[in-house]
Amino acid sequence: MIKIVFISALVLMMSCDIPMPNKDKKTEDKVPRMISKIDGEEYIKDMSSALNAKKSTRLIEKSKDNAMKMTVPEILIIIDSLNCSEEEWRGRHFNALNTIYHVLQAEDYKRIEKEIFSSFLQHPLETIFRLESLEFTDMEFWNKRLASGLKSITTDEEITTVSVINLMLGNCINCSTEDEELIVRYVEFLKKN
Repeated sequence: MIKIVFISALVLMMSCDIPMPNKDKKTEDKVPRMISKIDGEEYIKDMSSALNAKKSTRLIEKSKDNAMKMTVPEILIIIDSLNCSEEEWRGRHFNALNTIYHVLQAEDYKRIEKEIFSSFLQHPLETIFRLESLEFTDMEFWNKRLASGLKSITTDEEITTVSVINLMLGNCINCSTEDEELIVRYVEFLKKN
């Protein structure tokens, strides 16, 4: 019975002009490449270019094996892009780093602290919501980085926690009163850590 179904399918494929699988390189070159209309061309551009944050992030998103093979420059370029202008990519860079932060060395933490705290200053609510969706151990890592970033910026007597909060509230466009209270509580929580 199985043989009959297989032979029938084979005959149907041949009669419908459906190309048969062929490992011939010349045939592969003739087959048009299908790309997504949404971001396919952007993907091709990112992946064929030299080292960049989007390429590194896409490699991590594609496979955890790729993440474990990342070089320090590839990771650092993602860190430096945590505060990029595109909200989608801020999230994607953050998620990529969240996948691989455990392979970083302690000396890389200062760089992460600077960038994640800068992103937090510019996009406080977005950062808080992103952190709230993490597993506890991941959240703990990022909270430590943010707390250290807050501590390093407020060591100067001219910059206080209140001025940091005011900056964040000023950057929180269309925030409700509850959102603003959340930001204040979160900064106060970080100050205690």
